Amino acid sequence: MPPSASAESHQVFKELRLSGLWLIWALALMAGLYGFLSIERAAITQKTLEIARFTDAVVFLEKINDTLTLDSISRTTLPGVLWTRYRDGLLSQGETVLSTMTNNDDFLSGKKRAVLLETSSLFDHFRKEIISSGPVSDLVNTDHRLMVLSTELSGWATNQRTTFFQKIRLLDFERTIIILATTLGGLIYLYQKSRLHRKITRQNRFHQALSRIDQLILTLPDMDHLLPEACQIVVEEGGLLLARFIKMDPLSGEGTVLTHFGNATENFIRRKHSSDPANPEKNPLWTELLEKKQTIVWNQLEEQIKNPSLLQTLRENGILSIAASPVLLDRDMFGALIVYSNQQDYFDPELIKLVDVLTQNITFAIENRRKDDERALREEEVSRLSLFDSLTGLPNRRLFQDRLNQTINRHLRSKGRFGVGILDLDGFKLVNDRLGHQSGDELLVKVSERLRGVLRGTDTLARLGGDEFGIIFSDLEGEKEAAIFDRVIASLALPIPLGKELATVGGSLGITIIPPDEGGDESLIKHADLAMYVVKEHGKNGWEVFQPIMSRSLENAHRMKEELARSFKEKRFSIDYQPQVEMTSGKIEGMEALLRWNHPDRGQMKSEEFIGVLEGCDLIIDVERWVLEEILSHIPIWAKQNICPRVRMNVSSRHLLSGSFIEDLRSAFSHHPDIRPQSLELDVSETRSFQEIRKVKEVFDECRRFGVAITISHIGTDHGSLSYIQTLGIDRVSIDQKFVRKLPKSPQDMAIVASLVTSAQLLLIDVIGEGIETEEEGHLLLKWGCRIGQGFAIAHPMSAENIPEWHRQYQPFESWTKWNKVPWEPKDYPLLMAKEAARVFYENFISGIGIPGETRVEWIDSHRCLQGRWIDGNGALRYGDTKEFREYKEAHESLHEHIRQAISARDREDHPAFEALKSAIREINQDLIRRIDRIWNLDQG
Repeated sequence: MPPSASAESHQVFKELRLSGLWLIWALALMAGLYGFLSIERAAITQKTLEIARFTDAVVFLEKINDTLTLDSISRTTLPGVLWTRYRDGLLSQGETVLSTMTNNDDFLSGKKRAVLLETSSLFDHFRKEIISSGPVSDLVNTDHRLMVLSTELSGWATNQRTTFFQKIRLLDFERTIIILATTLGGLIYLYQKSRLHRKITRQNRFHQALSRIDQLILTLPDMDHLLPEACQIVVEEGGLLLARFIKMDPLSGEGTVLTHFGNATENFIRRKHSSDPANPEKNPLWTELLEKKQTIVWNQLEEQIKNPSLLQTLRENGILSIAASPVLLDRDMFGALIVYSNQQDYFDPELIKLVDVLTQNITFAIENRRKDDERALREEEVSRLSLFDSLTGLPNRRLFQDRLNQTINRHLRSKGRFGVGILDLDGFKLVNDRLGHQSGDELLVKVSERLRGVLRGTDTLARLGGDEFGIIFSDLEGEKEAAIFDRVIASLALPIPLGKELATVGGSLGITIIPPDEGGDESLIKHADLAMYVVKEHGKNGWEVFQPIMSRSLENAHRMKEELARSFKEKRFSIDYQPQVEMTSGKIEGMEALLRWNHPDRGQMKSEEFIGVLEGCDLIIDVERWVLEEILSHIPIWAKQNICPRVRMNVSSRHLLSGSFIEDLRSAFSHHPDIRPQSLELDVSETRSFQEIRKVKEVFDECRRFGVAITISHIGTDHGSLSYIQTLGIDRVSIDQKFVRKLPKSPQDMAIVASLVTSAQLLLIDVIGEGIETEEEGHLLLKWGCRIGQGFAIAHPMSAENIPEWHRQYQPFESWTKWNKVPWEPKDYPLLMAKEAARVFYENFISGIGIPGETRVEWIDSHRCLQGRWIDGNGALRYGDTKEFREYKEAHESLHEHIRQAISARDREDHPAFEALKSAIREINQDLIRRIDRIWNLDQG
């Protein structure tokens, strides 16, 4: 039903009534004509002919009497005033005519002719005074269809007089009828013309308003100015009385004025809109708008509004017509533009369409601004994650190194003294293993707070990864340095409360001082790290400043370099490959080339055992050239067996930034012209390679132009930074295996993986899960949207010769191949976290409840476990009004009540009750997981 259904129904009724009257008149006229012709052919008497014509005249005068009534004429216009003046006389004359025509007197009797002439004279005066009274735009407000019918009547009277009235030769009667008809038709013609003019003018003004608002949308940066100016334009250009933009509260459905422009009382302008029947400010227009979510038009307020108070308020403000058009965002009501006119029946169908277009344009602008805001928030979050540690809020390794570079530059100018410290917690692993990851995270947060409390405002504290912190001690003074370092260690001496537990940790702090250490930021961190390990060797929980004697370990590194160089000449290096597959299909998506060192004494060594030393010397460049040649020689062998994966090669920063890397790449492919560059993927995992970010980007851009893809590995550790992904235009990222392996046991690590996958997906980058060792780990990655996996659960590293045989035999896990669901989206992550939290909670409970006296606060208090915190927070906000959520909350409370009973049964050694309660707890926990799936289905429906 159109927006103004009630008004249009009333209008249709009027049209049918008027059309019916005209139809009766037309039928009577046709009947008269037909009778006249028949009578003429039958040569009936002249008086009979006069009576037949007279019947037509009666019908015509009755039509004038019915249509030109005071109710159809505006009382406020000059024509209305004039009509009021002449109305009684005209209607009185019409009644006299009708009454005399019922007599048996001759039709052309003097009395009848006098009545008709007097009526004609009144109409003539009325017509002249109307025409001379003012502009056409002031004419009476009469229905459009009445104008058309009246004009047709005038045309009939004037065009047919030679054929009709001449025949009946009733000259005086004919003159009277023609004057009446032409007077009425002329007036209606003038009004029709003026109304059409006003209609076109209104439409043109609204088109101008639309044009101005379109320009406003293109040029105005924010919504704070767009909506007020749009309201002003609509009022000024559209000739309206008032425009208001109403913002709807999504929870209560109440509408509040966001902005307005126009003339009305302040109470009316600020009046809220409610659809609540109990609210005295309930507005039927707002209620109808919420129900239909389409444009609503009220052109007949007297008939459409049943609330006397609201009607009186509208009258006081001169409002006679209203149009309200909703603004829908994602099919949900955001607000509405409501416009008001001081003219009745102002909003015709064409104008309503223009109001719709105007609102659609505003909706488009609001949607775009909202998307821009969301994009800015996402970019801000990505930027924040790239610079700060998500757990403690401290600067991460990247920001730490940036501030260290700034400190070095400042030192070069001021010649001041500063220190770089690396702090590693002692005893953290024991606490983490005993109390769990959640307590371990809480411990790191509290350690961060303690360290902040003892450091000066000019110092920098950062979390470098795990339980390792970095500190920049600025403006050191020789005699006061020891006191500062002592405070750092002393801050960790007191036990740290973790719930009902107390954790005791210490710290090993290694420091490098400038001067005399002038080795640059990389050397400073290495030397501080070396000093920290000296502290650990000497019993931990203390601090040491780097001394050259500590460089003995560097001698060991030098010895390994010599062995590496000798082994390279003796061809003791080899390459193993580990496949990467699309987990749902088992299709090979790629392979990672892994360097192996066949040590003469220690046997085959993995790359992580020697790569740090190798990357510290130029030998790495020669080794990587050899690796590239080996990879390109293996690809065509696999291709003959229909195995065409993209091979990932690890590249060091030394080689990448050597200046010869691109040439080495081109040279290698020139030796293998049949191999496409798209077959190779370069993996960069070192943070220090990004210190020269501009040069790295140039090399990466050249690689992509050549056709080689770029991957950053170990994302999520201190060796990866999300900002590099965006800056360098990375093609793929891989999630570090330490997070993947903890997925089945740690909801916290799930949150980290979720944030990493989401960040990569927002930047349209593929994600690979590394180190998948179990079926469950792969299944969880699929849920998060990571479909490509690598790890022992798929294949161990193998030689190039063994790849074809593995490929023939490999079958992915059935749970992977049956995974055909849409991955969880960010909005669903809290539900998945709640689901996994329920599973992990039960496993921890079962493993701990058997220990005599073991009681944990999250077992007893339903608000302290992860599920409880979600129920009390985001869960209640998003799903609190649903039946499924309420039932889930009740089941969760029941779980904790059974746990309390189980603890009581255990402590009083009631073994049958204890075992029965454990079984009940298992069933309730499984029921909780099923209920979470039902809540998730609410969003999917």
